[in-house]
Amino acid sequence: MPRRKLEIGETNFDLLPSVPEGRSLEDAQEDIKDALEEGESINCPCCGRFVKAYAKKLSATMIVYLIEFVAEYMRSRDWVNVTELPAYTTTNQRGDYAALRHWGLLNPKEGEKALFKPTKDGYDFIRGMIEVPSHCFQFNGQVFGFSATMVDVEKAIGEKFDYAELMKAVPIPKKKIKTVKK
Repeated sequence: MPRRKLEIGETNFDLLPSVPEGRSLEDAQEDIKDALEEGESINCPCCGRFVKAYAKKLSATMIVYLIEFVAEYMRSRDWVNVTELPAYTTTNQRGDYAALRHWGLLNPKEGEKALFKPTKDGYDFIRGMIEVPSHCFQFNGQVFGFSATMVDVEKAIGEKFDYAELMKAVPIPKKKIKTVKK
């Protein structure tokens, strides 16, 4: 079927969102808020878009990335290019590393897409010194909270990987690590 050329000045206003008759925008927002608070999905009453909050789990793949980031940072003491990490070239979960920033475990370099540094919390987490929430909650691409369930690195990585084997790549600093009491 040939495409019809849109004439200058012609607009299809049927594509623009509208509030159903007899309802206000605030009513629609309240419907969405209620559904999200109940853990349910909803189609937006105005535009019909599917709306849902997601729980992003701190995955084993993310932990492997974090261990590799820390190992490379300890070696170079400089920003780490994610595309040079073994996990980046061997996994199909290439975007997982970026989510580590939501937990405060990795910092991106301003204005750069591939350069990161592990944070002190990131280092402490992979050394088993702190726990972090098991999930972050996201809506519309933004983090709005974290789960109450806390995990240490070994619980987060699960049985898919050998934690001790992975940690061989992380050099121990010359100064002694202080243990954080929980």
